[in-house]
Amino acid sequence: MLRKTTVAAAFFATLAVSHADIGVKEVAKGFERPVWAGVPKGAKDQLWVMEQGGRVWIVDEKTGERSSEPFLDVSQDVTRRGNEEGLLGLAFAPDFEKSGRYYVNYTDKEKQTRIVRFISKDKKTTDSSTGEIILKYPSEFENHNGGWLDFGPDGMLY
Repeated sequence: MLRKTTVAAAFFATLAVSHADIGVKEVAKGFERPVWAGVPKGAKDQLWVMEQGGRVWIVDEKTGERSSEPFLDVSQDVTRRGNEEGLLGLAFAPDFEKSGRYYVNYTDKEKQTRIVRFISKDKKTTDSSTGEIILKYPSEFENHNGGWLDFGPDGMLY
């Protein structure tokens, strides 16, 4: 009896998913190699878009307009010799709304991977010269440079 119930539940779950309305909606355009989009906790009607070349933009979700200045521009420090290099990760601190702290991961011109902490005072732009390198390690090859960053439920950066 349990086996039949499990099979029936799996069937109906699959059936429900197959009839869900799934689609794609263009929110904004005009980015160069966007590799991530997300929203810090507490932000409303805005989307942060990260470009592999080293810029992060804020987009108004209602109009699709992006900010006139990048939220962050580290393009002068970022290298992208290969397809798997550049600005690869961004994580907002759980208290970003209050502290303005966030972290990025990128490959630099010295063949190093950097994890850098920034603080945005106005939550609209960042002075890129204020970044604090948290971790730096060799990244000698142009491939296999994963860079995902995120905060876990324990509040730690991973």
